[in-house]
Amino acid sequence: MIDVVVEETVFAVIVIDTPDTAGYLRIGRPVLLCFKELQVVIAKSVNGIIGIQNQIKCRVSTLAEGVLLFKVKMDFCHQEIEAILTATEARMLDLKPGDEVDCFIKASQISISGHD
Repeated sequence: MIDVVVEETVFAVIVIDTPDTAGYLRIGRPVLLCFKELQVVIAKSVNGIIGIQNQIKCRVSTLAEGVLLFKVKMDFCHQEIEAILTATEARMLDLKPGDEVDCFIKASQISISGHD
């Protein structure tokens, strides 16, 4: 398990490689964090403890409504994060552009690669 710092937010990522086998894992090297948009869980007004290490605050920028699914684009530290929700989930959350939301991504769902 490694920690990757983005601005002031720490992401936990499970990796099998080491700095010896993957040079981009050396401290101070820029990396890309990748995850599927279906792996992002969105919540509003969360209270209590949730057993997911990667919890980030985002602001909804746009919503694309489909018959079955919604694509939600959010801003996190000037980076765009996308999530796919069922239409039922999106309506239940009553999401609107500008809403502040909590996003959750399990450490096992994030992959990491080098970035130059």
